[in-house]
Amino acid sequence: MDMHMNMTSGAHAGMMMVPFFHFAGGDFLLFEAWKPTSGGAIGGACVGIFFFAMFERLVHAFSPALLLYLAPRRPRSAIESLRDHTSSPDHSSKASDMSMKEEGRLPPRTTPLFVFSVDVPRGIVHGFQRLLGFILMLVAMTFHAGYILSIIFGLTLGEILFGRIAYRVVKDVGYQNTT
Repeated sequence: MDMHMNMTSGAHAGMMMVPFFHFAGGDFLLFEAWKPTSGGAIGGACVGIFFFAMFERLVHAFSPALLLYLAPRRPRSAIESLRDHTSSPDHSSKASDMSMKEEGRLPPRTTPLFVFSVDVPRGIVHGFQRLLGFILMLVAMTFHAGYILSIIFGLTLGEILFGRIAYRVVKDVGYQNTT
């Protein structure tokens, strides 16, 4: 029994997380098999994290362009009815909505219809963006200062290189990014 407790406590002692910022090796990086210990392995991991953070910014920059590419797949009638109802300068629309409710009718739809070929890819891209963000968060939670600096520099350079793409799409077309 004493031997079992020593083996158990020894196994857990090797898996303790360092609760402060550090540069030492030996942290698990996302998976048990990824445990850089040498200086070269840590440097390689930092370079990989740097490029991964830049890739996250690239995906973020191209998501508005993807949504604009998918927009023509929406039925024309649904888009026009939304535009007509929401952009009318008529202030009597509130009164007409009230009269419709009194008559038992519903006011016109103000949200777009669900279109499988548009909304499913949009949801997948959003989920992929969140996945990339969570992976970067898990890397930062190792408290390894080199990894955290790699994330910060990768996100910064990625935004410098790719941020203007998203800005240009938003500015030219008037797309409202909600993420």
